[in-house]
Amino acid sequence: MSLARNPSPATWAQLEAALQPLDQELALLSEAVDRLRRACVASLSESNAALYHLDFMVIGATKRTQSLESGLRSMIGTKNMLCARAIVRMQVDTVCRLMAYTDVENPLDVARKVWEGVKLNKFKSISGKPLTDGYLVDRLSEGYSWIRTIYDSTTAEVHFTEKQFFSSVKSIEPFEREGRTLNIEISPNDAKYPESSWAELPACLRHLCEIQIDFLARWSAEKTALRVKSIEV
Repeated sequence: MSLARNPSPATWAQLEAALQPLDQELALLSEAVDRLRRACVASLSESNAALYHLDFMVIGATKRTQSLESGLRSMIGTKNMLCARAIVRMQVDTVCRLMAYTDVENPLDVARKVWEGVKLNKFKSISGKPLTDGYLVDRLSEGYSWIRTIYDSTTAEVHFTEKQFFSSVKSIEPFEREGRTLNIEISPNDAKYPESSWAELPACLRHLCEIQIDFLARWSAEKTALRVKSIEV
């Protein structure tokens, strides 16, 4: 299988330019996740083909995406930006690891060994690079540079960094004599973000879903080819 290519935006600027209001982005995300689910089911029943270990990975990735989409909606509803961004970061991980199977010589063998417990980063790409998280992000960013942007910006939500302090700063005001007054809000809610910041989250998840859907289409075609080859043999 070759690396997926679909109509998703190539750059962060393109993603921002196509951004819709939050309610519309949530509706588009729901539609994309439903298409992903149907594509998963279709790939499993493609031409009555046998199930492979890669199918198990596909099922797991689809289930994970549905769970993350549900969680994202909850976090947006409660205005919890920290957890919402962490969820998007988790979905980047989902897609990058799934797409790793397009960059190995024998994806079926790799999937089988991963299923048996071997870490994905123990394998190498077609070009001989270890399948580390950093490499997988760079590889997918070749076609979608916004993925690197999202990966880097949301890593601070996954790990404890100084960014957590700045997210608690409500405002900075001039002090009467000298210096400034720092207003801090320690709360699980993040009401200070504009709607566009919240709309970016389902938009990112939706475009990541589109990459998964494209992968499933290619995998279905590959399974059909495997079935035809086995019949001919």
